[in-house]
Amino acid sequence: MEKHGYAFNVRIPISVGLQTINPEEFNFQDLPDNFTTISVVPGVEFFVPITKHWMIRPFANAGWGTTFDGDESAWIYFGGVDSRYTFGWGKADLNLLNGLQWYGYSANPGESNAFGRFLAGLEADYPLGKATFRGEQLLIRPHLLYFWYFNDVDFRVFLEEPVSINQEVEIALAVGTKGLQKFWLLWLDRIGIGYRFSEESRGIRVFLRSLFDYP
Repeated sequence: MEKHGYAFNVRIPISVGLQTINPEEFNFQDLPDNFTTISVVPGVEFFVPITKHWMIRPFANAGWGTTFDGDESAWIYFGGVDSRYTFGWGKADLNLLNGLQWYGYSANPGESNAFGRFLAGLEADYPLGKATFRGEQLLIRPHLLYFWYFNDVDFRVFLEEPVSINQEVEIALAVGTKGLQKFWLLWLDRIGIGYRFSEESRGIRVFLRSLFDYP
């Protein structure tokens, strides 16, 4: 909903994950080769224009996640404030992104945990020649993101010693349009793939929207 330049969205993010492991590499020989997870974390976000080029987005979400193959589950929550400053540079539109965010969960069974992080990044929109999609200019949409965690984030999944992450970097490339496009039940403005890495981790991420969605 939008009024006088302000806007808010009610969202219901749904995530589905498929994990594949080799149990022989761990001491737990009873582990399944594959397991699937799902989470639903509804929330609300507000878009507040500070100037013509600068907008902030406070948001808050809370929900629940579980595995399909076991009894493990967790209550999940996150929130924070993101900032986007937009300016032009030649044919490109650039977006400076910043954010302060807080994430946490309460597992059943298991422990509760929470962490905060700061992010800084740059998104770009560059016209892809005269190519169009559904009547809109097609854009190349790369981004570069840096994440710094206030306290180290420990990953203990099936490992005797936790893997701690303090900083991450993501490099990504996408193709899309300025306006949202509807595909079945999805609204998206890009299709992209990102590579996120740190000293202790590597990962591939597929995404369909900007980290800072437009209202």
